Amino acid sequence: GVGGYGGNKGAVAVRFELGRSSFCFVNVHLAAGQENYIARCQNYSTILNKLRFDDELVHSEDVVRSYTDLGEASIKDVRADEGMRRVAARLRAQLARVRSGQAAPAPTSTEEAPEARSNSVGGLEAGSAQSTRSGTRILDHDHVVWLGDTNSRLHWPGHLGGMPLQQARQKVQQRRFGELLALDQLTLMRRDRMAFHDFEEHPICFVPSYKWHPGTDAYDMRSQKHVPAWT
Repeated sequence: GVGGYGGNKGAVAVRFELGRSSFCFVNVHLAAGQENYIARCQNYSTILNKLRFDDELVHSEDVVRSYTDLGEASIKDVRADEGMRRVAARLRAQLARVRSGQAAPAPTSTEEAPEARSNSVGGLEAGSAQSTRSGTRILDHDHVVWLGDTNSRLHWPGHLGGMPLQQARQKVQQRRFGELLALDQLTLMRRDRMAFHDFEEHPICFVPSYKWHPGTDAYDMRSQKHVPAWT
């Protein structure tokens, strides 16, 4: 976190509808450290179960109308700016209500019903005590895409620090990446149905992404905390 005060683990998500299909993109930053395998699984469960989209937060008509009206480009730009200002005002008002603990006001008769709104954003800090609230959930969508930093490491039974660094260095030098990938924690948690098990992952066809010396083509393996992995 930031000085022990601001959390930097959790998720932010965005949803939209295209035709008759709904989409949700979830960007996550899970607990770091080889030893926090279970914490990462718990982060996933918390995000999946507690992240909700406040459907009253964004009135999609404000943005959609601004970008789809026919007319001169200059007029469209002005309308787009006006729409974005209205959206920003709603976001600020919602944030103020959350900070003060107030409930969101009910829609007025001139507003569109929440269930008819299609564009919104949601966020959740990992480990937060936020109670379950009404709203669209991640799994309510037709298509869900997860991305971000899962902080996955290489599992090594009986060794809290993961695969011994010397063995990892040898496998990298011999380019035995398949043996490393078989120990990938994200693969294992999906296999054991602890996290991400309802989702598919494209085949991994690249070398470990963690951890490189900046600006070089060489891994940073100076300590046990820097065992190569697909994070």
